[in-house]
Amino acid sequence: MRFHEHLAAGVLLALVRHRHDRTAALACVAGAVLLDLDHYLLYAWRSGDWSPLGAWRYDRYRNQPPRAGDTRPRFGSLRSWLHRPWLAVPLWLALAAGVPRARPFVAGMLLHLLLDTHWPRFDRTAWRRAAGRCEYCGSAHFERDVWRTGGPRGADHAVWCADCARVLTARRRRGGDGGAAAPAGR
Repeated sequence: MRFHEHLAAGVLLALVRHRHDRTAALACVAGAVLLDLDHYLLYAWRSGDWSPLGAWRYDRYRNQPPRAGDTRPRFGSLRSWLHRPWLAVPLWLALAAGVPRARPFVAGMLLHLLLDTHWPRFDRTAWRRAAGRCEYCGSAHFERDVWRTGGPRGADHAVWCADCARVLTARRRRGGDGGAAAPAGR
C-alpha cells in the first residue's frame, strides 16, 4: 500500500481508538506510517542516493516493466524483516506488553502490517483447485502464491509460479488476456 493509504488508516484508527488522548493518537499514526522508513533506508543503502526525492522517483518506476532502452537501476525488494509478520508481530506484541505507553504506536505498526498483507494468498478455493501445482505451467516445485486475476471471489484467483506470474502480468499489461482463463500449460 502507499504512504497516503497507511496515513489515512492510521488517522482513522487514532480517531476511533484514541480520540481524547492526542499523544496516543499521534503515536498511533506514527506507528502506521513510520514502518515504511525501512523502504527508504534500504533504497539509500543499496543505491547510495540519500535524497528523498530520488527515492520518490525510484518508487514511481520500480514496479513498471522495463522498456527498450531503459537502463535505470532496479534494486529488488525493499522490504526489511520489519515487514515480515511472523518476525515483527511477536516483537511488537512483546514491546506492547512490556511498555504500556507504546501500545498506541504498536497498534499503528500492526495496522500497517495488516494493510500490507496480501489477502489472496489465503484463498483456499484457489489452493484446493490448484492441488499444489502452478495452474498455468503445471510445475509442482515453486514458491507458491495466489495471484488476483479478476474479481474478488476465489474463482477469479489463480495459483501461479513466479515465472508464470511475471510473464502473464506483462502480457496483461500489453493488452493480452494474461492467460488467466487457461490453466492448461503454455
